[in-house]
Amino acid sequence: MEKDGACMRFFLEEGMNFIAAQSFAKTLGLYGERVGALHIVCDTPETAENTTALIRAVIRTDYSFPPLHGNRLCTKIFSTPELRDEWAKEIMEVHLRIDKMRNALRDKLVANGCPGNWDHIVN
Repeated sequence: MEKDGACMRFFLEEGMNFIAAQSFAKTLGLYGERVGALHIVCDTPETAENTTALIRAVIRTDYSFPPLHGNRLCTKIFSTPELRDEWAKEIMEVHLRIDKMRNALRDKLVANGCPGNWDHIVN
């Protein structure tokens, strides 16, 4: 999770305005529940107010009341230390499995003499 947050921390340290959207469909297994976050970082209160007004206008055209089920599940998981720790452990297991599969794929491509450099698969 530290590695995944590096980009946003870099933008913050550089004093940049930015918007980052996150979906938790896969990481929490909540497909179809519209669970995610929209992070907006602005350098002035005026910019933040204007941006918030624009985002609200866009959201209003898509839906008025998002579903609460996913939100309530996330709140329960992230506000209960035991559940959050269990979730973080499971995410790490998934991450390690994906890394292992990527390395195996790259190794097989290289072993089979496939032309090109396949390091991007693991990097």
